[in-house]
Amino acid sequence: MEAHGAALSDDFSLGEKRLEAVSQELKLIHNVNRHFYNVDGIISNIESEIGIAILETTGPLLQQNDPKETRDYIKAGYGLVAMLHVIGQKSRYDDFEILKKIGSFFVQATPTKIRIWRASMPASKVYMTNCIGSVEVPTESKTSEEKLRKLIDLFWFLRQLISESYQAIDELQGSYIDNMKKKVRKLKGQEKVTSLCDNFKINTLIKLLQIYIKKSSRMQINSSPIRPDNSS
Repeated sequence: MEAHGAALSDDFSLGEKRLEAVSQELKLIHNVNRHFYNVDGIISNIESEIGIAILETTGPLLQQNDPKETRDYIKAGYGLVAMLHVIGQKSRYDDFEILKKIGSFFVQATPTKIRIWRASMPASKVYMTNCIGSVEVPTESKTSEEKLRKLIDLFWFLRQLISESYQAIDELQGSYIDNMKKKVRKLKGQEKVTSLCDNFKINTLIKLLQIYIKKSSRMQINSSPIRPDNSS
């Protein structure tokens, strides 16, 4: 995949990949590195080594697993927040208005549907996750063509959004240089330059609407950010 005019390329890695953003977040907050979060796949930028999207598969085709699906929502929620934090931490004195343009993404392959979620920060210490698309998995010949077209359209939309996020990341790097000059040289406006990390929350809680918590009374899940469930 080519991202935009600068021809930045993505690396799509599959198969129990450790999400380094979560490891970095836990080490920064709790000074521990023994906890980690494995994902089924990750899209990251080769040049900047920034993770931008994660993949989780809930289970085999047409075999519903509600507890696993909800665990994946929660785990991915922490992963998306951690990826946004890592992007901001790479250039501390960036413009938060630019960071607001950046999204991190979660591709969820359930037994019946493919869903894609986008996380962003619309305001300081505010995190928002939206489902940007949901398509049924093509399984029947009569309807497969239409569903396949919708699936292609959805992933093309994801590609465009990732490209836009990379462009905003490039803008962040430019604003970092300008803001550092103001800080070091004590130029006009330097008093307004603050750390981007001041806009981040510590120990963010991931909350789900009840509609996404199926059979919640029967589930045993660990949603703590300091003890992520890495058994699945």
